[in-house]
Amino acid sequence: MKEVFRRQPDGTFQLERCEPTPPWHMSRLEWLEVGKGTLIVFDGSFPHLSETNRSAQSRHAYTLLAVSGSADYPASTGIQRRAGIDPPLTGFV
Repeated sequence: MKEVFRRQPDGTFQLERCEPTPPWHMSRLEWLEVGKGTLIVFDGSFPHLSETNRSAQSRHAYTLLAVSGSADYPASTGIQRRAGIDPPLTGFV
């Protein structure tokens, strides 16, 4: 089951189920377990997932998403610049 956070009209986010079901077979996935402090880099088109954290400890992750300034990015995503509020992005420092 694929899920995505979508921005609601009131500005909050709600987890929504997406269809169709991913085209890959779960039984044929190759699992990659990485240790603490490991950096993983891949294209956003690469099929990936993270199973539910079943441990008693929190799992922390940092994500960097780079999108072209000319891209048409859906307003329903949580990655939106607020016109007149957020300063312009000029690149990496």
